[in-house]
Amino acid sequence: MRRFAGLLALLGAAGCHRSERPGQPTTVQPLSRGDGVVVERSAAEFFEARVLAVSDATLKVQTTDEGDPLVVSRSDAYRIPPEAHAFSRGDPAICNEQAARWVACRVLRIGEGELSATIPSGGDETFAPTKVLAPGPVTALNIQHLLEATEARRRFAELSRQAGDPVRPPGWSPAPHEPVIARNREGWFSAHVTRALEDGGVEVTWEAGEHPQALANEDVVPFPPFTHAFARGEFALLRGSTAGLAWQRVQVEAVGPDEAVIIGRDGDSRRVSVRELVPLERKEPARH
Repeated sequence: MRRFAGLLALLGAAGCHRSERPGQPTTVQPLSRGDGVVVERSAAEFFEARVLAVSDATLKVQTTDEGDPLVVSRSDAYRIPPEAHAFSRGDPAICNEQAARWVACRVLRIGEGELSATIPSGGDETFAPTKVLAPGPVTALNIQHLLEATEARRRFAELSRQAGDPVRPPGWSPAPHEPVIARNREGWFSAHVTRALEDGGVEVTWEAGEHPQALANEDVVPFPPFTHAFARGEFALLRGSTAGLAWQRVQVEAVGPDEAVIIGRDGDSRRVSVRELVPLERKEPARH
């Protein structure tokens, strides 16, 4: 009977905490009307608010920017200013990047009365202890995933930029009305040649329907397919999903005779025909 009573007690305790976020730190002082909080709106995205009303499992809050009142889970709310917390290097945290703006961050260094952290924009900032919140385990995991994804996108952009630009075949000259890929300040886009220019350049009309534009020869390359043997790890251009979108830089994960598995900036992979890919060429700096 004693063993059965102990089991009931354990089950009862588990039931009481079933609705709570696992590992979420318990606030020492209960939240009350008027308290300031930072709320995790969605995974690793936060907003600042003030408590209007408190219930057992939820809070009614007013956002700092005076938006409509919201009802949020108490387990998603962190009191501000925060209680003292001993951070370690590499810890995920929630940082007050600017007035009323809180972002995911990772602690880099801990100094006397301050700490520095990296934020999703890639910069390093210094914060006072009252401007850094310690997340619970679930929020910490969300922050970790966000920062890892942000770093992966940054690294992908850096490597793809180093890969260079589309290859222009030697001796190729576009004919009138020929489909081409042309470069402007925003990237590479689908276009059609309107006419050749006396200075050696070409005039193109963009697929998006903009007015004709004169371009230098090096800013225009053929439409695929290209005669090129793609290799794993190589970067290429792939046409955007809809007309008028820029051609996207992708990386080849695997390649066969007719198909390639590519990965994009978002980290998602898919199969495409190798005939759809445009090879890139890194230009070495001129030697003097």
